[in-house]
Amino acid sequence: MRRKRHSLSILQKMEIINMIDRGMKYADIARNFDIHRMTVQGIKNRKKEILSLKNYDLDKKRITHNPISYLEKTLYDWIVNEKNQGKRMTKKEIKSKALQLLSEHGRGIYRLNKLLLFKFKNRFYSMNSKTKDCESEEISLQNLNVHEIMTQLFQQIKLEISTKYIPTSDDNICMTEDDENFKKCTLKINRPSNFAMKLRNSRSKTANETEIHGNSNRESDITQISLYNEKSVDQNTTQLMKPKTIWMKIYMESSKSNCL
Repeated sequence: MRRKRHSLSILQKMEIINMIDRGMKYADIARNFDIHRMTVQGIKNRKKEILSLKNYDLDKKRITHNPISYLEKTLYDWIVNEKNQGKRMTKKEIKSKALQLLSEHGRGIYRLNKLLLFKFKNRFYSMNSKTKDCESEEISLQNLNVHEIMTQLFQQIKLEISTKYIPTSDDNICMTEDDENFKKCTLKINRPSNFAMKLRNSRSKTANETEIHGNSNRESDITQISLYNEKSVDQNTTQLMKPKTIWMKIYMESSKSNCL
């Protein structure tokens, strides 16, 4: 007769790990919990991961959160604690701590990529560069008011375009929900390397009123924003030129990602 599926809570799995550590036989443990012997073996193999959940609800039978979210919270708490002690931290120190947490977590994550740190930064804090030396960058632990920041940057973009300013790769380009065209778009602040910009038809000599339009491609998680002068005229030839267009592809956070 096929054994009925039996789910164990986190606390029960920890008890099984303690029994294994005390030298109890797998068969005896399986009999006590009415589970298969291979289930006991699987719990042993995941010992490090299970023990890392000691601060969670131990009565839960399923881990419903992204395991990386635990690392995010731990890293953030560490930053707050260091900051409260008056310590100043750099990106290098935070990266080193993140690597330490990753190695201790035992989830099979062996590399810390830029996307992981970038997503963590978006969720928990903003970095304000006081100097060009990245080692001197200070960490601001204020919670991000995303909509407020996007609104400010949106206004900044319009001002810069109207004064013939061309955004560079050092700019953080965002948008706001306040504009009619952006109501269905969702966008987070992205670091420069997460978007590509291409200037098209830049021969325009006239800076006319700029309009900004956006559209979201949910399938590819890419948002394109077009900044252009509606009627740009080359005064030398008095011919109507194509709109001056700046295309920025901003890669949005993927919900399926296993990174921070």
